[in-house]
Amino acid sequence: MPGAQVRSLHVGPAFAPDDNTPDLVSVVLRGGGQAFGSLQMTFVGAISEWLLVLAGSRATAMVDFFRDVCVVVPDDGGHRTFDVLRTQVAAAAGHAAGTVAAGSLRVRGRLDYGNDEVVRRFIAAVRDPSQDLAGISAERGRDVVTVLAAAHGAAGSHG
Repeated sequence: MPGAQVRSLHVGPAFAPDDNTPDLVSVVLRGGGQAFGSLQMTFVGAISEWLLVLAGSRATAMVDFFRDVCVVVPDDGGHRTFDVLRTQVAAAAGHAAGTVAAGSLRVRGRLDYGNDEVVRRFIAAVRDPSQDLAGISAERGRDVVTVLAAAHGAAGSHG
């Protein structure tokens, strides 16, 4: 989301005094136009969850970082029965397909949790510096560091 700004950020306290890991990190981002996103990371539940949700005017993408699955669902339109059913089918089918693909890679020892694309682009840029890194730029890196610095500051405010 080019130009995205942090609208709210919450970093929960650590679960134990000798642990620096917060129990929850929640970030809401707003981009240009109608784009917004949220990042939720929980660390003390039965399972750790790191989900990124990007919502736009035509579709919503949900990225499950621990399962290396990205599900994209279409606009619900008028939220009529057919629209909602289409969204549910797209979500279920997308998650099932992503799970099969990631599971297949995991069984073969080749699951890189999305890093394969970043590494592929990096190697291409090293081999040919004129390569377009499409979304992997110094500006995007600076944006990530800005969000991390804000999260670090929020975590510090909890002691």
